[in-house]
Amino acid sequence: MNSVSADEWQGILEGYIAERYFPGAALAVVTPEGVTSVYAGRFTYDAASKVVGADSLWDMASVTKVMATTSVVMRLVDRGELDLEELISDDLPQVNAPGVTYEDCLRHEGGWAPYVSLEEDADANVEANRVRLLAQMPVAPRRTATVYSCLGMQILTAALEHRTGRTLSQLFAEEVSGPMGLTSTTFHPEARDHCVPTEENPPWRMRVAKERNEDDANAPFTQGSVHDPACYLLGGAAGNAGIFSTLNDTIQWAKYIVGIESGWVKPETRQMFAKPRIPGGRAIGFDCPSPDGFLAGVNLPSGSYGHLGFTGTLAWFEPLHQTVLVLLTNRVHPHRDISNIYAVRRNISGCLWK
Repeated sequence: MNSVSADEWQGILEGYIAERYFPGAALAVVTPEGVTSVYAGRFTYDAASKVVGADSLWDMASVTKVMATTSVVMRLVDRGELDLEELISDDLPQVNAPGVTYEDCLRHEGGWAPYVSLEEDADANVEANRVRLLAQMPVAPRRTATVYSCLGMQILTAALEHRTGRTLSQLFAEEVSGPMGLTSTTFHPEARDHCVPTEENPPWRMRVAKERNEDDANAPFTQGSVHDPACYLLGGAAGNAGIFSTLNDTIQWAKYIVGIESGWVKPETRQMFAKPRIPGGRAIGFDCPSPDGFLAGVNLPSGSYGHLGFTGTLAWFEPLHQTVLVLLTNRVHPHRDISNIYAVRRNISGCLWK
């Protein structure tokens, strides 16, 4: 691992902001010896907008899959309250998914399509959208391919909620946030002005927000409400997205996941979740380095794992030296097509792991 100073990281982030890759960012490198963290930029490109800081809440997007959903499952498995080989249909009989297990969904081997576009004919009613979700069927037999699927994680979450009698938000608070001492991370932020804005609101979303009588129904940008369309229509806590977190809370969570902090789950449970079932496959909930390093970065160490988020977020773990890289940005502001976040990740990971 290369030693990069806080000033060097600051310069890297400010360079990307100047080139309009994203308006704001927060970065941390976590090791057993300490944490290097930096903040850069503002909430938007407006020079009068709020400066990014320690209290800034970031839409974690698909990092939610590991920070919330996978972490909840890890905790239940650790206590013997869930077996990963149990069938999803045992907890959700209305779901037609023969043989598909919790582990299949977490490894993205359940045969589900990548996504269900609930925003087509978007309904303001959460329960109506949930019915549409649970009517989806796998499009391929289980374990015949690894296909990254938000849909599979959403259905797994519905099964978890039915099984435990608790919402994902409650499960996260009781099994993850509380035991780890997270102070700001939530699915439903109350302080909208602390939330870093994401993308411009499309017409369908503004219509749904008005039908729901949401306070920010006329806001030009999504702020304090999950960016992911399906998650938003499912109420904001659907397992594939929805978590808002600060850099400090993300660091604290990451310390438990990589083993710097102990006592949350047993070491063997953490290690089990970090291993691919087949070479080149995904771990349990977590992604692993792709052969060309395209998505998460370059020079990613063997045995490392983590997750990316569409809004411009990343948490990546190197277990041998208990090192974590966290990058939080709002690269989708004001539009998703203006930033090559892949180039950013490649450069930053390449600086750390030379």
